[in-house]
This record gives sequence, structure tokens and C-alpha cells, in this order.
Amino acid sequence: MWTMRKGLSWAILLVLLDMSLARDAKFFSLFNVIKFKNEGCVGTGGDHGTCTTEDKCTASGGNAIGNCAAGFGICCRSTISNCGSTVENNCTYIQNPGYPSFQSSIQTCTYNFGRISDDLCQIRLDFISTQMGVDDTGLCTDSITVTSPTGVNPPVVCGDLSGQHMYLETGNAGNAGSIAFAYAAAGTQRHRIKVTYLECDNLAKAPEFCTQYFTGISGSFQSYAYASEVLLHDQRYRTCFRREQGYCNTDFSTTTMDSFKLLNGGIADQAKTSECTVAFVSLGLTAPPSAMICGERFDTEDGSILNGLVRARVEPFFLDTFSAEATADEMGYDLTFRQSPCS
Repeated sequence: MWTMRKGLSWAILLVLLDMSLARDAKFFSLFNVIKFKNEGCVGTGGDHGTCTTEDKCTASGGNAIGNCAAGFGICCRSTISNCGSTVENNCTYIQNPGYPSFQSSIQTCTYNFGRISDDLCQIRLDFISTQMGVDDTGLCTDSITVTSPTGVNPPVVCGDLSGQHMYLETGNAGNAGSIAFAYAAAGTQRHRIKVTYLECDNLAKAPEFCTQYFTGISGSFQSYAYASEVLLHDQRYRTCFRREQGYCNTDFSTTTMDSFKLLNGGIADQAKTSECTVAFVSLGLTAPPSAMICGERFDTEDGSILNGLVRARVEPFFLDTFSAEATADEMGYDLTFRQSPCS
């Protein structure tokens, strides 16, 4: 009897051990298949990155800047500075070698945008800290040239662009576009630009061929290089504003009393709508879009003024910027927008 009980006890023990191992195997199997989306994330220092695994981050040359996906993922920041590189990761930072130091050599450097998704529609470029050379007439001595595979390109820009942004259409085949930096001098210029890929169903996607895009019921926006107090040459682009729910109009006004100056080689003191040929902004006041505005006062002469504001009534809300050339007296604009509720 003792032998049988002893054998039975060992049998029971083996069964229990097998059950425990099977349970643990299932546990580790479930643990190993935990998946999470490679979505954008914010690291501990405020930089943006992509949520991925530590191995993938290291393999892509990125740096871990925090955790994500409830601690199962790494917030990976990708940074490139080698000329000719291709941006293959979302939320990649393009910067000059040695940043935050200034550019140390005269060169032209091009980066390509890889097509990281079959459903890619746009790329947003955020100029985090970017200062390129410009003279006091708005002529670029250094330049940033963004090229879209659609053939419809944003304007060439320069000057102090920090805090501004730009959208480009990516088309549907081949590379998604490129960005080129031309440095004609060295010592006071630098760039750091965040690249964000936007799929066609992304809520942050701008209307097609809008170079700038703003959301929310209010805010401010500037012409490129406004911080350098110049109006850049050869600017032709559209700034768009999303209509928020329950709002039907967008009111535009100057941020300060003297934050609008598009003189057209001599127009000053007051708003002009009939002499705007060299530099102006236009927006849709009524259907069809109508007003061109230049001079030193952001105003119109056609009765569309409401309490000192220029009110846009045409959807999509937009403001177009045009300049052929500028002079030392031009400075561009710094405007505010505020949407008004439907009556």
C-alpha cells in the first residue's frame, strides 16, 4: 500500500507540475504577443517621437526619450543631419551637423522623404529653430526649398522661421518629396525641423494644397520670416483655417497697430484694394472670393468692415499671400484670426 500511495503521490505531483508549466507557457505566450501602435509620443524633454520597441529604435539610429504604451514601448526620437539621407520614421528631426551650434560650412544639402505608408497624403514641417540668411529687401541669401512630387511646391523660404510650419502634398508614388538647404555662408545660420507624416484619414491633415493650416476658434499667424522684419520675394501660398463646429465666419485683424506692411513700392498710410500688384493678401469676403489688401493698414474699401475687422464668409476660410518682390520698407504681416458663432 505504501508503494502504491508513494507512486500515486509522485504521479499527482507530475500532473500538477505539467499544469503549472502549461499555465506559465500560456502566460509567457500572451506576454510575448503584446502589440501597440507606432503612434506619436512626447518624451520627457518635450521632444516628439514614435512609440516603438527598444530594439527597433536602436536599429533605426534613434534615441529613447521616454516610455509609451503603458511602459511596454519606447518613445523613440529620430534625428538626421547627414546630407542625402532619407526620412524613414515619423516625427524625425532634420538638423544641421552640430546643432544647436550654427552651420559651419557653405554647402547645399538635400533630404528625401520616404513613403512610409501606402495611405500617405501630406507631410507637415515644423520649423523648431531655423534661421537662414536674408537681406533687408527680402531676398534669400540662404534658402530652404521644399519639393512635392505633385509639382505644386510651397514657396522657397529663408530668414527667421522659428515657430512657423509648412505642409506639402506627397502624391501617391515614389519618394514623398524632398527638402534642400542652401547655405551661402556659415556662422549665424542653423536649422532644426520636425517632419510629421499624415495619412489621408488623419484629422490633422490640411485641405489640399494649403501651405499653412490652423485649427481652433482663434490664434495668430505671420508671413514667413516676419520675425526678420522682411517680406520675402516670390511668395505665393495659401493659409487655411478649419471651420469649427457652430462657427460660420472668421474675423481677421492685425495683432498690433503696425503689424501689416505690404507697400507695393510706395503705397502707404491706408489700405488699398485697387493698387495691389507687387505684394498683397487676398481672402474670401463674399462668394466668389474678392478682396485684395495691401498698404499699411489691414482694411478694405468695399463695406466689408465690421468693428475694424475683416470678416471672411467663404468656406474654406483662407488667406492667400502674394509677393513678386519687396523693398527694405516691407515687413509682411502678423495677423490674428477669430471665428464668430453662427447667428
